[in-house]
Amino acid sequence: MKNCGPWLLRSREDYEREGAMIRVELSHSFPTPVEDGFTYITDTKNWHEYWPDFVRLENQHDVSWRAPGDTATVVVKLLGRETNLDMTLEEFDRTHS
Repeated sequence: MKNCGPWLLRSREDYEREGAMIRVELSHSFPTPVEDGFTYITDTKNWHEYWPDFVRLENQHDVSWRAPGDTATVVVKLLGRETNLDMTLEEFDRTHS
């Protein structure tokens, strides 16, 4: 680790040594009813439209994204290579729609 004032810069080796993962999040607001947005985003048939650099959804006919514990593998192009993003749905809450 390198001390740079109020920040600590961590090298790739630091992350690998600690077994740490980097969490990346992005949010965006759309002028649409929440229920419509929720239905759209959880339908895996639409994922190719909004996943950046989407290549495919593995086992697309067997994937469900509707209940905690559901899993999916999205393949995206990252730094010129196909990369699997293995995901598990932890919470599914329609009560805020």
